Amino acid sequence: DVANTSANIGWESTANSWCVLVATKQLTLDELANPKVEGNIVRIDTVTTNPCLLNDLAGNTPFMIYVKSLCSATDNSSWSNPLSIRTTCELLNTHDLGVEHFDTYGTGNGKYPPCYIVGNKSNPSSASYIPQCNTTYKHSGNASLKIYSTTTYNGAYAITSRIDVSDISILRVKFWGSTGSEANAKDDKAHALVVGVLTDPTDLATFVPMDTLNFAYEGRPYEVHFSDYVMDYNGDKGKYVMFYSSFDKTNTVFIDDVQFDTIPPCVTKFNVEDITHNSVSLKF
Repeated sequence: DVANTSANIGWESTANSWCVLVATKQLTLDELANPKVEGNIVRIDTVTTNPCLLNDLAGNTPFMIYVKSLCSATDNSSWSNPLSIRTTCELLNTHDLGVEHFDTYGTGNGKYPPCYIVGNKSNPSSASYIPQCNTTYKHSGNASLKIYSTTTYNGAYAITSRIDVSDISILRVKFWGSTGSEANAKDDKAHALVVGVLTDPTDLATFVPMDTLNFAYEGRPYEVHFSDYVMDYNGDKGKYVMFYSSFDKTNTVFIDDVQFDTIPPCVTKFNVEDITHNSVSLKF
């Protein structure tokens, strides 16, 4: 049982006490010979309960856990083979949601925020059709999140961490977006993105779209309010936000600087559309 900052682990043993070692990487025999809490070793505990609860772990972090039996004052077992775990992502707190810049995860296939869930409904095994950090467009920093789908490989999605809020309808999401090139903004491309609320990341049928945004080549700010959200088809209320690309045309969009906050009172939501050399259209 692994949570954000804790893990409940158990093992098979006839001893009455054990030594539990937690490291951030797999250790060599030399490192296990005389371990100390330093470097990659974050804790060494003597415990008398099995299973035992390990608290105060770092969130969203991989760990290797080793156990050895303390049979007597002079007789101990060897260290066990490592148990590999990863603590879960912290809930997004509505009072400290921050901004996701997509700048610290690398770029290319398989690179995305580790607390995001990404995939493609039509082709879940091809990394090219799964959202990934990319340098083609960025509003700030050095990367954004590329969301790409085709008529054959449709249904690319990126799901945020679960948001720690009792009712997501008090929130809005703001971000910058672009098609990354003029070719991706032409009429033979979808140049759009669906944004909505999801209840269960393992069941995309619980996704409720809240808005479909039209993207342009020029980077623009976008904003989606969840004030009209009620519930999914099961009657449950979602706490995840999903960015979704599923269209009858090829679609390539990039998003950056994603931020959630509460909807201020008396604010009208709007999106910028149809920018020319001397005019701009506001949709609200």
